[in-house]
Amino acid sequence: MSTVRTSCALCLQKRTLVDSHFLPAALYKNLLDPTGLIKNMIVSNGRTASEESKQVKQRLLCQDCEILFQQGGESWVLARRFMPNGAFILRDVLRASPSARTTPNGDVVYEAAGIPEISATQLIYFATSIFWRGAVTDWELPTGKYERLDISPDLVESFRKYLRGEQPFPPDVAVLLHVSAAPKPLDTQFPPYPVDSSGKLFHFYIPGLLFTLGIAQPHLLDASLGHPAGRLALSSQGDKFMRKVGINHVRKAIPTPKLAKKLR
Repeated sequence: MSTVRTSCALCLQKRTLVDSHFLPAALYKNLLDPTGLIKNMIVSNGRTASEESKQVKQRLLCQDCEILFQQGGESWVLARRFMPNGAFILRDVLRASPSARTTPNGDVVYEAAGIPEISATQLIYFATSIFWRGAVTDWELPTGKYERLDISPDLVESFRKYLRGEQPFPPDVAVLLHVSAAPKPLDTQFPPYPVDSSGKLFHFYIPGLLFTLGIAQPHLLDASLGHPAGRLALSSQGDKFMRKVGINHVRKAIPTPKLAKKLR
């Protein structure tokens, strides 16, 4: 595929752009089953479900900024997610560490500041890089157009500068992480999308990890990875979210004829 010369969305420099994934390419390994009848992903828009092999990407970043994303948090987080072979390093580390407290809904809260094996900095950077990608441009999904998140341009610019190392993370923004407590988290992923119509809460899910972005939500700051203690939770919240939103989303969809034959 030929390259084009244009401005990188992150550094704003005129550079040769590379294919930038919306959600990292490594995550697609969780969605593939080379030995199964259905070898590729099942993708749904809530109306139609189809088997797809196409990964969501576009020319967005230059190579230097791609590397910055990888080194800033992507490589660290993806190595500790729920893996296709069943390994889940981040959860194992939490379970081996003393907890700070248990909430009334059963979430076990941990403080990354007291756990050397966990980097809140890497987790925040990774989460911000995904939310920023969802807010800076539209994307073409296999099921249709993904319209950018409705986040103010000023905050999107603040995220860009943070990701570039030009300013601190915005102090009034919370990033929450719920690490799956399920014996086997679902092998699925959801791009960032609004939780409600407030325009202040957004989720995205990768295998075993539910990230939440809270904008101008002071009550969430105490639970944020950005809190000095770097808080995160071993929780069933992500699993409940996937059952309520994810599975129901797929169940309502009508399989394409090709996929329907394989599901019989």
